[in-house]
This record gives sequence, structure tokens and C-alpha cells, in this order.
Amino acid sequence: LLQRRQRLIAADGRDDRFTELWCLTDQVGGRDGGDRGERRRRDHLDQVLATFGLILFFNEAVRVIWGPQSMYMRPPAALSGTIEILGNSYPAYRFLVIAAGLLVAFGLYITIYHTRVGMLIRAGASNARMVSVLGVNIRLLNTILFGMGAALAGLAGLMAAPILAVQPGMGDHVLIVVLVVIVIGGI
Repeated sequence: LLQRRQRLIAADGRDDRFTELWCLTDQVGGRDGGDRGERRRRDHLDQVLATFGLILFFNEAVRVIWGPQSMYMRPPAALSGTIEILGNSYPAYRFLVIAAGLLVAFGLYITIYHTRVGMLIRAGASNARMVSVLGVNIRLLNTILFGMGAALAGLAGLMAAPILAVQPGMGDHVLIVVLVVIVIGGI
């Protein structure tokens, strides 16, 4: 850190708290400490591991702050009964979950394969630099996609709440399997 600080002071001619903060963020953010704005290239696996670590951290923080107790929800009164199919009883709420999943899958298919936004998403996934050269704000598009993914995860949690107990870390066992699939299958 001291060498980075001295290089920045020599380059900029200033020694202040901003320089110290910049050196610290360089260290934490994985920059090489040379020119401001010059980053080391990170592999996608580094981002996956960092995301996995943040998920574990925030799950544990939620446990510490609000406690590990589970919360239980009941399905809506209209869907608390059962439906008979071929002599077997099935919970009505499960059919709502299936219908919601099919509706989301159909909506995503239509969005990705039959709209201009979907075309930009597919193009941005294969060659982000070319899409940005064509005038599309690819960072904004990726941010919106991240928000949509988070909203779909929230919907999944909402739909699963009456079936499973809602608790901190309820998806940890799935995360480990996903991490293994990503590492073995490649990104």
C-alpha cells in the first residue's frame, strides 16, 4: 500500500485522504495500483466465487441481526384446498406455482426470442463490445437484466413461502450444487 501511495503522490502531486482511500480501494477492488482506472482482468469464476461469498456473508448477517427462526405462511384461503385428478388429491396451491412457472417461462421466451430487447440481450451476451459500439448502453442493459433476475428470485421465494419455511439461508444447499455445476461445466 505504501508503494502505491508513493506512486500516486509522485504522479498527481497531491497527498490527501483521497489518495489513501484510492489506495485502499485499489487493494480491496483488485486493481494493480498503477494508473487510476486501470484494472486487472478477472475471470468469470472470480465473480461467481465473490457472489457466493457475499451470499454466505449476508445470510449470516441476517441470522445474527434477526435470528435463525423460521417464518411460516399459509396459502391463500381460495387455494388451500385440494384438486382431485384421476383419484389422487393434489394441493391447489401447487397448481398455482406450476402455472406461475409456466407463465414466467413463456414470458421470458417471448421476451428473449421475439422482441428487440431480447435481440440486444442475446447480442450483448455474445459480443458486448460490438453492441456497445452500435450505441447500446450495455451496462444499463446488464443492470436491468440483473434487476429482472432479482425480481424473479423474489417471485420464486414468494411462491415457495407457503410450501417451505422461510428462513435465512434457505437456498444455501442449492447454491452449493449450482457452484459445482458452474465449476465442472465451465462458464
